[in-house]
Amino acid sequence: MDSVIIVAPCAYDARFKERLARGWKVAETACGGSVIEDGGSRVYLSRNDAIAEDLEPEARARIAAATPEPVFYTVDFSDLNLCRRVLLVIADDPRLLIDTDHRVLLPGADFVRVLRSQPDWDWRQDRVP
Repeated sequence: MDSVIIVAPCAYDARFKERLARGWKVAETACGGSVIEDGGSRVYLSRNDAIAEDLEPEARARIAAATPEPVFYTVDFSDLNLCRRVLLVIADDPRLLIDTDHRVLLPGADFVRVLRSQPDWDWRQDRVP
């Protein structure tokens, strides 16, 4: 399973759930996260503040400069297309940072702009087009 990290300036749980509910039936996980299911595929969205410890120093510095008290979420997926659709809905916010864990770290609105302009972009393999 692959992951994308979303860095928020504060707790975004309610905002994410509200945005997701517009397009999917969302179930809760036992740990308080969300499961988005569509066509037999799932994407998991969970708050995970331990992520900060695993970040590369460069990413940690960029995040600290942009967001003084970051809150971390993981988006875990195996279906890239469903993940892409979920991120289009929840990440379109300039206050968010999206870290693909593949050398891409962009503000949410910029990440969504690239997704819309390059619908086949696979951030796991390609740098920002």
